[in-house]
Amino acid sequence: ATDAFKAGLRPGDVIESIDGQPIYSGATMAKLPKTPGARSTCIVVRNKERITLTFEYSPDEDESEKP
Repeated sequence: ATDAFKAGLRPGDVIESIDGQPIYSGATMAKLPKTPGARSTCIVVRNKERITLTFEYSPDEDESEKP
């Protein structure tokens, strides 16, 4: 399972912001931190209801083996 799924993100959820930053701000798109152990808080809209999810980034074992 992915970190987002473990945190509670489900298919159909719309991520509105990450750590208080809107997903789309002009031409840029917010990115999740890639620091292992970094925590992010996302505001997600599910069935017209706002939900706050917090998750921690943990690199995949496959990624850590890449040069």
